[in-house]
Parts: sequence; C-alpha cells; structure tokens
Amino acid sequence: LNELAKKCHANGMYLLVRVDFRGVEEERYNRHPSWFGCDQKGEPLKGWGDRMIRPCYTSYYGREYAEQFIHELMSRYELDGVWENCVIFGFGPCYCKNCREGYRAYSGKDIPEDADYDSEEFREYREWKAIQARAHMERMRRAVKQFGEDKAYVSEIFGMYHVSTSLSSGIDLYDSKDAFDFLVSPLFLD
Repeated sequence: LNELAKKCHANGMYLLVRVDFRGVEEERYNRHPSWFGCDQKGEPLKGWGDRMIRPCYTSYYGREYAEQFIHELMSRYELDGVWENCVIFGFGPCYCKNCREGYRAYSGKDIPEDADYDSEEFREYREWKAIQARAHMERMRRAVKQFGEDKAYVSEIFGMYHVSTSLSSGIDLYDSKDAFDFLVSPLFLD
C-alpha cells in the first residue's frame, strides 16, 4: 500500500483507502459477540442477505475498534484519507447493552419493542439514533483529521436522497455535509 501511495503521489494523485465497518462474517462475530448489535431477543443483528452481522453506532466494533483501525492505517501508510464504506450500520433498532443503557440515560425509557419502527412510538428512539450516527461520523472524522486537516474523510450513504433512509438510519444530507470533505454518491446499474 505504501508503494502504491508513493507512486500515486509521484504522479500528482491522492490515495484514499476504503474501509468497511458495517458488519462481519459469523466466524469473526463469534470471537467477540459483545462487540456487535442485537435484536430484542439478544440475537445478532444480521444484514445484507444475512451474510453479515452488524454492529451499531454504540458498539465496540463501531466505535473503539473502528477508530483504532483507522489510526493504524493512517499511521502505517502514506494515505490521503479514508472512505468509510456505507456508514449506515443498519436500519431499525438495536437492543445491545450499550443501546439499552444509552437510550435509557437519554430518555428515561426503555427502547420500544414489538412496534413498527416508523411509528410515533419509536420517534424519540430514532432521534437518539440520529445523535449516535452523527457521533460516529464525528469520531471517524477526528480519527482521520488527527493526521492532518488535509486528510479527507468521506463516505457514501445509500439512498441518501430518500427521506425514509434518514428516518431509519439516522443520517441525512445535512449530517453528510458536516461530516464529509466531499460527497460520494454511488450509482449501481442492476
């Protein structure tokens, strides 16, 4: 990677490394199940066709591990920044210990159960989740920027132009504007 970075820089190009913290395979999850999100029954949150187990914005994997990983990359390699792939860690509620305790501290309530996530019953939880999503992006941005203000932090947000995405993920275009050095908008032809 350093050789690639040197060649890019020698040719007037910048190099961002793409990282992805939105989930792991079951083998990796089994090493540290407490690092990830869970449903109301305590089962791991799955996504992407049940191929990956998801963290949440408050999980060790989505916070401390992600920061450590970025720090390691930026320390070891001559990178110009980080592209965090799919900063949305999932849609809907997480019932892990951190989320239960964090939401209770925020609202004085338990996370609603057995209700439609789009319902009024989840409104306050969705607001809290948006705060956690913004905090995640701010942490990742700081992790990159500690290596210089010229280092870029970007991410793409799938469906960022749809209101339903911001309601379920906690991230909207205004958050993107504040967190990222430039917007990445993927387009898939399928």
